[in-house]
Amino acid sequence: MGGVILKIFVGAIVYLLVGVLYFYVHDIGVVYYKSHVGFTDRGVAIGGTAELIFYFFILTNFIVFFVPKALLKLLVVAVMLSIVLFYFLPDNPVRAFAYGGLTTSMSVLALVLRLTIDRWLSRSFV
Repeated sequence: MGGVILKIFVGAIVYLLVGVLYFYVHDIGVVYYKSHVGFTDRGVAIGGTAELIFYFFILTNFIVFFVPKALLKLLVVAVMLSIVLFYFLPDNPVRAFAYGGLTTSMSVLALVLRLTIDRWLSRSFV
């Protein structure tokens, strides 16, 4: 029983750390974009979507955390990616690929780290 609680706790820590990492990677991407492309004024609505995409990322990873099968987890992440791309394309292709790549890579990173740590803990406690 203690091993299961430890796996859940470690999985939650992994997802929280990836959520924090999202902020830093997002800020690095914005600085890179502004230095190479410049600031583009597209209105408040498109600027506010960065925050909404983050909330959607958190919600999706909360769902992924509780889904039992790895294939279903990947399916949920794929649905998240398709919704992000549907929202941004065709009007904002750079943001579509940036936010689609950011949310998907961070979700897959959390998923892989959690599965790797779970397997390592399973070998340690068995």
